[in-house]
Amino acid sequence: MGLDNGIFKINRQDLPLEIEDVNIYGYIHIEVCYWRKCWHFRDSLISRASTEDHRLGNSGCYEIDDENIDMVIETLTYCILEAIEDEDDDWEDSDWNRINLANLLLIKEDIISPNPKYRYFFYDSY
Repeated sequence: MGLDNGIFKINRQDLPLEIEDVNIYGYIHIEVCYWRKCWHFRDSLISRASTEDHRLGNSGCYEIDDENIDMVIETLTYCILEAIEDEDDDWEDSDWNRINLANLLLIKEDIISPNPKYRYFFYDSY
């Protein structure tokens, strides 16, 4: 399992929509959310994502868009509210998770706007 997971954004002008499988190292990107060793969240998100049309690409990235942003927010919220803790998970920093949740809400604002500025991708370091 990946130790590091997060969400990064890439300016839409730099990344045309035709490019579906994004390599995080191929573009200038900005990390907007980050988790380390939060395997329950990672597993929950990937499990839910794999039941939809969106899947992790060969690069280990999963695009977050208007069709799945609510699912990503719900998954993180569930993990926070249920306080699912595992001795190997780093969920003790609840402030950090609240910051990530706030950033997801800002991501949603951009995604659902008439002219989104960025494309967003969940990455799995595994």
